[in-house]
Amino acid sequence: MIYLLPSWCFHCRRFISKPLRFPTALLCSSCLDQLPVIDTPICNKCGLKHRTDDCRESWAKSIDSFQSIFYYRDPVHHWIVNHKYSSGLFAGRLLREFVTRWFKEHASRVSGLDAVLPVPIHSLRLRQRGFNQTAFLLKAQRVLPLKTGWLKKSRFTPQQAGLTGKARRENVQGSFAVKTVVESKKLLVFDDVCTTGQTLGEVCSSLKKAGVAEVHVLTLSRSM
Repeated sequence: MIYLLPSWCFHCRRFISKPLRFPTALLCSSCLDQLPVIDTPICNKCGLKHRTDDCRESWAKSIDSFQSIFYYRDPVHHWIVNHKYSSGLFAGRLLREFVTRWFKEHASRVSGLDAVLPVPIHSLRLRQRGFNQTAFLLKAQRVLPLKTGWLKKSRFTPQQAGLTGKARRENVQGSFAVKTVVESKKLLVFDDVCTTGQTLGEVCSSLKKAGVAEVHVLTLSRSM
């Protein structure tokens, strides 16, 4: 999408006389510089800062590598909530532009993978919300094939938000099903947020049990 007309910053609401062309024309340069970008080393298995060679997070044992774009802090936190629960069009479009940029900048790194899979939501949740926010965020990238039907949320579960770590683990256990032949494939799993990691852990475990050779993870944001 090309932005030629002046606009207002989505975050601070100030007038932008010369919109940025990249990575987004929806933010002024000042707000762009203040985003909670992850620019320090994180664990390659779970995304936390402990940076040990032997990650002890049990939920991450099926993950071959972990990357995240932002810390789960405002304003990114606010935009994700607005997009997911209030169908915020501009918030979703803004976040999608950052995801698209990540794929462009890391195209050579992921070129050996077979596909990218958004973490699915149950059909009842999809009916309530009207869309899967993780799939929406991936739609503009053209680096990897987007496969929304390879993995399904087979059991309806309560929202993870507000649950403790143990309750989150029990909530998602056995709730994902692989719906196609994925043996020996190398896949990238994408989610909008990683908090305790239980959902991603269950997804990656399900894929490995189905014969996937490598499961890599990318999240838009990571809670620390």
